[in-house]
Amino acid sequence: MSFTDPKIFQLVPDYLHDVVFLLKSSDLSIIEANASATNLLQQDRSQLIGAAFLSLWGAQVTDQLRVLFNTKTELVTQDIQYTTPDGRSFWGNTTVKPLISGSASSDDVVVVRILDITDRKELEL
Repeated sequence: MSFTDPKIFQLVPDYLHDVVFLLKSSDLSIIEANASATNLLQQDRSQLIGAAFLSLWGAQVTDQLRVLFNTKTELVTQDIQYTTPDGRSFWGNTTVKPLISGSASSDDVVVVRILDITDRKELEL
């Protein structure tokens, strides 16, 4: 099964509170987004599919995400303060996990999971 096959994303149920994106590893464009992602960004799934993931966030967040994407480990996690395109701010525990297809094709995928940790961060700060 190809990572770009919609069936693989069906393994990530829409009832998860975590925001989940599947990105094409070659250009970090959005292949899939779950219901939590569309709710967070207040955009239809059709608006997100094909969009450049990094373009959704401000420059500071984009720089932090680039560091995560360029880390050469199997799994990397970092707390990031995001601002949505409509100006809402939140803290997200962000996990980036590359999935390698094992084939010569270019359908490798990066899974991005963002868990809203705003309440915890506000208590810490």
